[in-house]
Amino acid sequence: MSDRKKRPMDPESILCTLEHISQAIDAMTAVVGELRDYLDDHFDVVQSSSVALEPEELELAEMQSGIRTVH
Repeated sequence: MSDRKKRPMDPESILCTLEHISQAIDAMTAVVGELRDYLDDHFDVVQSSSVALEPEELELAEMQSGIRTVH
């Protein structure tokens, strides 16, 4: 590891590394977007079917929906 610290990184390697990081962030952003869409669809199903829930289940569903964070 000490050899790695001693060798200087050239600008091309740095730019290549930054491009890889950028691509990874883009991929993770896309995955997070799809997960949000899935949860939004699922939340709509739970909300529309809550009429059939028992009072305790309805209260729990309402509490959980209040915890939901949107970014």
